[in-house]
Order: sequence, then structure tokens, then C-alpha cells
Amino acid sequence: MSHAGTPPEHVDVVDRAKGLMTAVRAAADTVEQQRRITPEILAQLRDAGLFRMCVPRSVGGLEERPDKLLRVVEELATADAATAWSVMIGATSAITSGYLAPAVARQVYGDPSAISVGPFAPLGKATPEDGGFRLTGRWPFVSMCQDATWIMGGGVADAGRRLLFLFPAEQGTVHDTWKVMGLRGTGSHDVEVDGQWIPSEFTVPLQFDQPVEAGTLYRFPVLGLLSAAIASVALGAARGAVEDIIDLAGVKTPTYGVRKLQERPMVQLQISQALAEVEAARASLREGVAVAWTNAASGDEVGLPARAALRRAAVHAAGAAARAVDLMYTVGGGTSLYERSPLQRRFRDVHAATQHVMVGQGVMETAGRALLGLRVEPGQL
Repeated sequence: MSHAGTPPEHVDVVDRAKGLMTAVRAAADTVEQQRRITPEILAQLRDAGLFRMCVPRSVGGLEERPDKLLRVVEELATADAATAWSVMIGATSAITSGYLAPAVARQVYGDPSAISVGPFAPLGKATPEDGGFRLTGRWPFVSMCQDATWIMGGGVADAGRRLLFLFPAEQGTVHDTWKVMGLRGTGSHDVEVDGQWIPSEFTVPLQFDQPVEAGTLYRFPVLGLLSAAIASVALGAARGAVEDIIDLAGVKTPTYGVRKLQERPMVQLQISQALAEVEAARASLREGVAVAWTNAASGDEVGLPARAALRRAAVHAAGAAARAVDLMYTVGGGTSLYERSPLQRRFRDVHAATQHVMVGQGVMETAGRALLGLRVEPGQL
């Protein structure tokens, strides 16, 4: 049954995500093999409104709090990180809707089936033309580009202005480049345009400092939201790995052993350590989100200390999740190597997630500059 017309006040997106877990888990192998979400899973995610969590209510979206978004992403990632990543990208990309003129936002996001995706990296070059720009560029890592309705890509325009450009997905050329180790099911191919006309009203300053919508969500730091959501994919993968080992430990007796894994003190210790890593990292991340949200809700700009704390927590959470998965992968022994074991996919997916620039060590360095009172360039945190 479709939920697309359900009024936002009656939506519980976390419950909807949990309701999709069985289907997402069952489709995970196919998603990986096809390198994209299956049409059936895509339809269910759309019907649940999960790509509209950051779309304003004024445009028919859900305008959810960031903590709800993170819970949805983490839940889905315990079933399949690639599907969770795709939802995360589609949902967070839609934050752009709060920075567009209302008529343009309705044109892009008014259709309940709309999905926008694309990187903020300013890799395009835009030449001003009457009422708009001619955009040329090629962007890697465009997750879900084959299933999106709108693509966005960062670019540099006149006088060095950095803008985010939106264009209908059919206007871009997809290059099949996503042949990778982890998160294969996200379909994160390259997308290219050559001299594509982009009206000025379909651009947003990359600083995201001029929201049109008045809701608290659109005063929340955009880069902080994206990095926290990426970290939540990693945390979900780690939670899933712990659950995988708990299941395995009850049935596996290692070669040359006489006791099941669950009876071994070292395994008991390692499972506890892994889960503690996940729980502590999640708590820190949610605290960072809560502080930034409180600041945004007060009507003030979210200050540098809160933004730095949120980004630190996201980088730490992604790393903690990878450490937890590594530990569980090791506990699984030779079983972890086989394609039939979910642990090998958890291992590959979590390490793909930690490669994203939003949760890289460069971010931690910049957060450290903020702690030391040194200059941090606008847009870095």
C-alpha cells in the first residue's frame, strides 16, 4: 500500500524503515549483483516516503528531524548498507529543496516519486548566459544516478562563485564506472553534461547559507547532516556485523575446536567490545546532532564549536564502526571469506563508507583547528 499521500503528522519513518527490513535483506544479493536497487525495493522506499525526509512540508515532504533520518539510515544498513546508502543520498540531497524558490522547489520535488542525487564537489564549469548558465562537467560518485529524476552537481561560475546546479536526470550522460570493492549496489557512476543550459533559479550557493524555508531543518548545518548520515550507514553495518556473529557463534565450532564460538571467552569479550564501540559512537553522534539542532531551533546560526563537534563525532563514528566490523570479521574466521556470509559484505561496505571525504581524517584535522582557535575557512565545517 502506498504511503505517499499520508499527512506528515501521521508518518513514522523509523517504523516504515523497520517494516522494509525483511525485503531489503532478501534483495541484498541482487542489489549487489545488479549494482543498483531493484525496482521492487525502490518502489517500496519511495512509497514509504524515505527519499522525502528532508523535503519541506510546504512542498509535500516530511521535513523530518535529523535524528529520525539517522535512525532510518542505521536501521536499513543493518539489513543492507548499499540500500541504506542510497536512501541516505536521496534523502540528504533533497535538503536543497529548502534553498530553492517555492515554485522551483515544487517543480523539482512536488512529485512524490521525485529523487534528486549528486555531489556538491565543484567539478563543473559554468559560463553565464542570459538568465542562467551553460554548464560543463563530469562528476564521479553519483549514487543512484540511474534511478534519480534530478541530478545536481557543484560547479564554479563567474567571479569564482561556487554553485550547485540542478538538472533533469535525462539531460546527463551516465558513464558506467562503478566497479568497486564495497557499496556496489549504490550505482555510484559518473555523470557528465556538456554545455547544458541551467536556468539561474535552478542553482543554490554551495555555502547553503541562504535558506528560503523557515523550518529548523534548513538552519541545521548541511555538511554536518550529510556526514552524520554517512556515519549512520557505517554504524548500521557494524550493528549488523555484531548480529551476524551472534547468530554464527551459536552454531559454529571452529576447525580443531571442541566448543562453539559462543562458549569461548575471547569471543564473548570481542562481541562486547564491538558493540560498545558502536553504542558509544552512536551516543556521541546523537549528542552532536542534538546540540546543533537546539542551536538551530533557537533561531541563531549554528556556531563553529557545535559544527566542529558534530563533524568530529561523525568521523569518529565511521571509524568506530569500521573497527567493530573488522573485529567481527576476524571472529568469523574462514566463514567470513565466503560470499554466502554477510560478514564479507559488511567488511567491504563499511570500508567503502569510511572513504567518503565527509568522514575523512581531513575533517578531523579541520575540527582540531577550530578547537585551537585557528582560522577555519567558510564551508569547511
